[in-house]
Amino acid sequence: VDQQQALALYRQAFDQGYAKAGAKLGRYFEDGQLVPKDAAMAFACYRFGAEGGDFRGQFCYAGMLAARGRLDEALGWLAKVPETATPRYLRQAGALLLESPHPDFRAIGESMQRRADAVLD
Repeated sequence: VDQQQALALYRQAFDQGYAKAGAKLGRYFEDGQLVPKDAAMAFACYRFGAEGGDFRGQFCYAGMLAARGRLDEALGWLAKVPETATPRYLRQAGALLLESPHPDFRAIGESMQRRADAVLD
């Protein structure tokens, strides 16, 4: 996998308005992979993806909102994730939410797990 080429293609797709690219590009900036770590840019990319309907963008944007103490907004975005997420992603996201100290986040995690299990098992 050529990560440099992938990054360039995600940037190009982001510039052309492709929502899924926002979530992918956000990960590069959040992790500081091949680019300087930039939480503000990651936040903007995830928001773009979330608003464009990408489930990964919605989940990651919710996480960054929660980290900023904006829990109600985060819960709203998390509620949208199951509308388009794959069962495999729901299982992974649900497992992460089950570790949250917030009961509302855990409840969404349980719901994601049940939905994924109904399809995958």
